[in-house]
Amino acid sequence: MTFHNRIKDHIYFLIAFGKIRHHSIQHIFTGGKVRKGMAAFPLVCLISIFSISSLQACQPITNRKDISAMNQKNFDPQLPPDVELIRDSSNGTVRILKGVDLATPLMVDENYRSAIANGRPGEIAIAFINAYGRLFKLEDPRSELTVSESKTDKLSMTHVRLKQQYKGLEVWPAEINVHFNESGQIYLVQGRYAKTPSNLDDSRLEESDALSVVSKNLAIKDKFRQHRTKLIIYCGLPRASRLAYRIYAEVSVDNAWNYIIDAQTGAILEKTSAVQNQGDVRKPSAGKIILK
Repeated sequence: MTFHNRIKDHIYFLIAFGKIRHHSIQHIFTGGKVRKGMAAFPLVCLISIFSISSLQACQPITNRKDISAMNQKNFDPQLPPDVELIRDSSNGTVRILKGVDLATPLMVDENYRSAIANGRPGEIAIAFINAYGRLFKLEDPRSELTVSESKTDKLSMTHVRLKQQYKGLEVWPAEINVHFNESGQIYLVQGRYAKTPSNLDDSRLEESDALSVVSKNLAIKDKFRQHRTKLIIYCGLPRASRLAYRIYAEVSVDNAWNYIIDAQTGAILEKTSAVQNQGDVRKPSAGKIILK
């Protein structure tokens, strides 16, 4: 069974019940069909009781008062009662959200059901976060998140990796991972990202000025062997996100660095070695050294 078919099963029974209730009510109130309507009335009552019970199951969680109060205050859909939520202590964003089926309350949400109908895990993941936008501290997840990777493993579990952006600029380092079980249910969300940036100062240094900071730090007078520069929104510090230049500077094969330069002040926010040794061979590295 494909991912598309598995996840659509979650909404079929809701649609079926909705149609039964609709036709039953029509029979009751249209002349000549009164008896059929009255015969269906107990079924309507049963469906109503079922609906009320489902809502009661999503009432505030007594041992998760902070989650319940937050959802009620911000009008996000109520989370299922079995969730585990861990927030980033520095900015309040979601680090871990875990439960059996996190999207249960969204099966009647039109946007989420539309994403399911399209059958793309990346779209479903973004629709889920969009429904809980206030929980995730994102103002417009559909424009702030993009799918960077989606894959299904040997156990038929699907993993979606999302990147963050804001007004066309990459937010870095930021990533949200949404995990689906073999039945297509979202059971885990992990993230290290920034809440929607606000009050960003648009004034900034020229790219050449940022490169000069790197040259001075490396004590280089000549031109770099090669370099790459990109303007980003940097969220790697506990403080608020800020504009920064992400620079790769290569002096020689064994002397290459990644820098993050504050676009307002020219301060070096991060310096990363871009070279690693493998025997006598030197090549680009993902090793990280953060300047304190």
